This record gives sequence, structure tokens and C-alpha cells, in this order.
Amino acid sequence: MASTLSLKLKAMKRLGNLMESVAAMENLELAFCKARRGKNHQQEVIDFSRNIRGNLIQLRQNILTGNPVSAYYRDWE
Repeated sequence: MASTLSLKLKAMKRLGNLMESVAAMENLELAFCKARRGKNHQQEVIDFSRNIRGNLIQLRQNILTGNPVSAYYRDWE
């Protein structure tokens, strides 16, 4: 039983470190740059860019607290 608990704690620790890496400002800035490619003239991208630092800080907090907000998306059929 002790080994099972030990494995669970190690997995939780790795997951925590993973979320910290995902939510790192440098990573979020890179993700935004990749996501906006070819979309620089879309209003949503322009609006997000106007307060890029604040928006990324808010996104980081949402990721770290487990409440990431996703936008509407559509399935391609």
C-alpha cells in the first residue's frame, strides 16, 4: 500500500510541475504568438493584444486554479 501512495504522490508532483510549466508566462506568450499566426487582423486577436499582459496573467491564474476558460469552437464535419 505504501508503494501505491508513493506512486500517487509522485504523479501529483509531476502534474503540478507540468501545470506550472504550461502556465509559465514565457510559454503563454509563445502560445499566443503561434495562435495568432495568420489572424492578426481578426477583431478577437486585436482585442486580446490590446491588454496582452493582463490577459495572459488572467489566463495563467485560471490555469493554475483549475478554471481555464475556453472560447467557443466548432467541429468540422
